[in-house]
Amino acid sequence: MGSSIISLGLGLGGGKASTASGSIPGASAFSNEASVSFDGNDDLCVIGSGFESSLNSASTLTVSLWAKLASSGGILFGSGTSTTNGLWFLPYNDSTHYFVARNASSGSLSYTAPSLNEWHHIVGVLDGSSSVVYVDGSSVATGATLPALSSDGGSDPQIGDLGAWMTFSGGSVDGLIDEVAVFSSALSASVVSDIYNSGTPTDLGSDGLDLSPLGWWRMGDVCGSSGTNIANQGSASSSDGTLTNGPTFSTDVPS
Repeated sequence: MGSSIISLGLGLGGGKASTASGSIPGASAFSNEASVSFDGNDDLCVIGSGFESSLNSASTLTVSLWAKLASSGGILFGSGTSTTNGLWFLPYNDSTHYFVARNASSGSLSYTAPSLNEWHHIVGVLDGSSSVVYVDGSSVATGATLPALSSDGGSDPQIGDLGAWMTFSGGSVDGLIDEVAVFSSALSASVVSDIYNSGTPTDLGSDGLDLSPLGWWRMGDVCGSSGTNIANQGSASSSDGTLTNGPTFSTDVPS
């Protein structure tokens, strides 16, 4: 396991170093000072302590994160080690981007790739009757119901890669990921817009936007941008992330 270091001046553009993030009206401001940089090779953040079981049989779910990618490959968030049962959310592919769920059968929703070298807020929603992908606060794809989720018990959820098994080429993310959150409910379009907050991440636990996520990994802000632990600020608080194979911290954040 590589150690994590402060990584400055990545030169990817479209972001800002060490920026104070705003919040929607009624919510207090909070600081977003760090993101995590993945090298496109084998870097990942493994989410342990049984978080996969929190997602089993879920028919309503939302995954929200910010990404600034230097190239188009990679799984942003997902888990699974078989072709039948697994969890794949917001994966990138070299040619097409998908929001995917698997439970014996596969369901997927394709969407247009956001531009590279710029920060984007990307959200996938399962609401029990349809699926939606949002990019930067706006719906970019809507589809039929994806199957209720089921884990295969073989892999912890991961940020930045799928690890031992994957269905898409280019499994490892090359770029930055920040403010990853998983909700057990299907967030509405208006709430997704609030989280996007005109391009500046907002406090998911504030009085004005108390969404009670199952998982909320701030990607460096809680741990002080050191070590390998990414603390979960959500209700499944024991399910921390562990930076694996040497991802580094960056001060380039959405702003």
